[in-house]
Amino acid sequence: MKLFNTIFLLLALFQISIPQSKNQDDENILTSFPKNFLEGTLSTGVDCENIKFLKNGEFIYKFTGDCKGWGRKLKGKWKKKNDHLELSAIMNENYEEAEIGCAGSYYHTNTKAEKDECIKKYKNNIKDKFGIFPVKLKLSGKVWVTNSLDVGVSIETYLISTKKEKVKGLMFFSDEKFGTFTNDEF
Repeated sequence: MKLFNTIFLLLALFQISIPQSKNQDDENILTSFPKNFLEGTLSTGVDCENIKFLKNGEFIYKFTGDCKGWGRKLKGKWKKKNDHLELSAIMNENYEEAEIGCAGSYYHTNTKAEKDECIKKYKNNIKDKFGIFPVKLKLSGKVWVTNSLDVGVSIETYLISTKKEKVKGLMFFSDEKFGTFTNDEF
């Protein structure tokens, strides 16, 4: 019985020590990002969607477009701030055929006729919203690690125009669980 109690006590102590070790690792990640971050790929787990951060301070955001079969690629700059990475870019909304050649769906890629119809609607929606096509949008955003070690991303776009008022763009979101870093270097 004493042996059982001793083993039970040792197991209990061992289990208590695991979270403390994990918490220390978590704390290291939280305090080292973005200070020690050099490069990496933020993957969303969705086909063709990721943000690749290059050592030279540039990023490439690949995402599926509004029309299946049309992958998009956005290039911009990133820099370190106190507790996050800051993103900036100019986003051109001017359809380019097969920009990155991503299917956009595991189940279906539009036929040429479906894709052409979708692109026509895409252009018309932009023209209806902004009064012109093509348009240029200013993108700003940030990337951070949450207390639960998820990677959050927020992105805002605004129309670049001569008007004093800010006109909200097409890409506007904030996601506390955007994805996970792969191939990262700290």
